[in-house]
Order: sequence, then C-alpha cells, then structure tokens
Amino acid sequence: MTGRQSAAPATDPRGRRLSRRIAVVSGFLGTLLGVTTNLYSAEFRRAIESSGVLSADVLPVLLAAVVASGTTAVAYWWIVRRQQPPQIAEGTVAIRTDIVKHMESEEDSVVGRTLHYLEARRGTDDLVVFLHGIGLDANDFRPYMAESRFHCLALTLYGFDATEPADRYKPISLQAHVEILGYALRKIKKMYPRKRLSVVGFSFGADMVFFLTRYAPEVLDDLQLHRVVLLDPNANSTTTTISARIAKMTPDRQLPELVEILRSASDVTEFRYLCEYLYKITAKDFA
Repeated sequence: MTGRQSAAPATDPRGRRLSRRIAVVSGFLGTLLGVTTNLYSAEFRRAIESSGVLSADVLPVLLAAVVASGTTAVAYWWIVRRQQPPQIAEGTVAIRTDIVKHMESEEDSVVGRTLHYLEARRGTDDLVVFLHGIGLDANDFRPYMAESRFHCLALTLYGFDATEPADRYKPISLQAHVEILGYALRKIKKMYPRKRLSVVGFSFGADMVFFLTRYAPEVLDDLQLHRVVLLDPNANSTTTTISARIAKMTPDRQLPELVEILRSASDVTEFRYLCEYLYKITAKDFA
C-alpha cells in the first residue's frame, strides 16, 4: 500500500454558503410577512375590536399572513434539511450458492460468508462504490461519504472485516478475491439497476479493479461502469512497499517484522501514518 488518505477539512465551505442562503431566504420571507401585516394592520385591529365575528374582508388578510408564515417555516426546514449530512447506514451482501458458477477453484469455499458495507443514500442518478486499501475497510471512507453529493456505498472486501471470525476459514486465492468482488458489484447493481455505477478504488482497491479485467472481465461487461477512479494504484511491484512486507510476514515473527516496518519511516509524519495504519490492520487476519 502506498497511498495516504487526506484529512477531512476543518471547515465546510458549502456549509457556510448554505448558512448565508438560509439568512437571505429567511430575511426575504420575514420581510414579506412584515409588510403584509403592516399593510393590513388596520383590518386586524377592527377585527379584534369587533364582536368576535371575522368579516369576509379580514379572512383574505389572515390567509395571506398564514401562508407567508407557513412558507417561511417550510423554506427554513427544507434548507436546513439539505445541509444536514445523510445517515450512514450499515448493510450486508450474503455470499450464496449462486457464486459457485463464478468460482474457478472448488478449494475456495466462501459460501455462507458475508460482506459488509456502509451506505449514504442520496436521491441522485449516480451510485459511487468505494474500495479500500489492503487491510483497511469501509470505515475509512466515512468522511468522504458524508461530504459527497452522490449516493455512496463503501464495500469492505472479503476477509477485511474485523468483526468476522477468521479462524473458521482458510485463506483463498487472489482470483477468488476478485471473483467475490465481482459478485458483490453485481448484487449492488441489482439493488439499484437504474443508477449509473462508478467505482473509486484506493491503493489495493484500485488494483482490484485492474484484476477484474484479468480474472473476471465479464463482470465489467455486465456492470457497464459509468466511471472508474483509481487513487494511488500500484502500477508495479516497486510501489507495493508496505504490502510486500505484509505478504512476506511469517506467523512466528509478526511483531519484529511490524516494528521493522515502523523503522522504515523517513520522518515523524510518516511514522504517525504507519502507526495508524498498522493499528488498524493488526486487528485482522493477515492470512
């Protein structure tokens, strides 16, 4: 893995723009209500001073005041609702027996396992699926999903979910990993058949998109992807500086080899990044 995730901005320019819009719209509607009330203040007073029965001339005035007040409230609620981030929900894709027809090797038994994902639903025509780096998971995309204007779904790849029991399952081949990804993308596309599907892959997640063209090209034909964005893909083995070390790690020497990875840091910033990264992945099964 070579890429680094940038921190979320401390302030949101869109939030400031929306706040200004709220002030402008609310001020305009409030002014409209005030003008309406002032124009018909005499009618209001006469209605109050009367015997309590509102005349036909006063009803349009009250109606205008109510409509103006209601419009102000509804507009404010709608604008505030738009600036609130959508709820990020959890979901799963069950790996059922229909995956067998896509698996090349019978030794790669994965039926019964579950893939987890996070989803931020939005009423757009575009669905963006995020694929994380090696050892990470869907949670790394939470800040981006909250800020994006698209319908977003971040998938945790097979074997990378910390809550899944790993001791009951043996490691599978790279080709099987790719075929499982293709299976999940097909399921997601079936969930939202009318949306344009785009895939964003980070580091190893970007590599998985490349592997789809090699091991499961029919998946790409079925999905008809709208766009593919590759963030820090590993163009060749020279860029897999951390992934290569993890792949060669021996079970009885994990601790000293992890420490050796930390020693490769060139400055304090890189050291902190490596610590954060290794802290995340050591909760999972390296195999």
